[in-house]
Amino acid sequence: MRRAEKQRLRYQSDPELREKMKQASKTRYAVKSTDPEYMEDKRRYQKQRYTNPVYAEALRQYSRERYTNSEFREQTLRRMKERFANDLAFRERETHRSHESWQAKKSRLEQDPEAYKLFRSEHNERVTALYHQNAEYRWSQVLRRRCIRSARFRDEVVWKRHEIASYPTKTNHRCATCNHTKFKGLKLWYVVLNTPSIKAGNPVCTAQALTISRWRRKNEPDKYDCWQCFQADREASTPVYYPSDLAPLPDRGPAKQPGDPDGKENEKSSTGPST
Repeated sequence: MRRAEKQRLRYQSDPELREKMKQASKTRYAVKSTDPEYMEDKRRYQKQRYTNPVYAEALRQYSRERYTNSEFREQTLRRMKERFANDLAFRERETHRSHESWQAKKSRLEQDPEAYKLFRSEHNERVTALYHQNAEYRWSQVLRRRCIRSARFRDEVVWKRHEIASYPTKTNHRCATCNHTKFKGLKLWYVVLNTPSIKAGNPVCTAQALTISRWRRKNEPDKYDCWQCFQADREASTPVYYPSDLAPLPDRGPAKQPGDPDGKENEKSSTGPST
């Protein structure tokens, strides 16, 4: 058996050797990556390889074949999610890359009015179908629209542990739930309260709770939840007080159960007060 074959078999069968070689490779790259000449040579070499049509097509074919493997696809997606949640630099880099990719695609589409019109038409059809077929999506869109557009809705509707913070321009906070900031910020954030909301209509307020809440809001820094985290928490995003003369929110549909993506097993609907 040739030496290369022996090394390959040992690498596959010995996890300690595999980990040791990975760490050695990372250490070497960490040292080399600080050398601008090495990095420039590496980028030039990669560019030359990708400009070779035979190599580029072989790489695309290899990637397609690997991604058709469901186990590989799930494993890759899981690693990406874990890294996105825990690696701040990676998260910011991927967010910027995604934004630049969308801007490039949008720019190409806008140069062809017919293609852009078709793209918008297909997008609108998908969103409209989702709005009519998915009660949870319809509820979240109506709620978000009213939070943004209606000052009275923001002032009078009461949630158990949140209050709405609406800004005229996009503002960035770090979400207390997902611990992420949002690319270019958001106009709509939800202040996380340690005590019940101090709004007059809140039925769970007492005089003592109001006093503590006012003191904390004055002396403690605010914590914020982003829209995705707020509406994902069904209990937190269901109003505890809803003025009777405001138009009711649509039916939210049944709560989803573990292992039931459509939420059809649970007949209990959580829409909050509607009158």
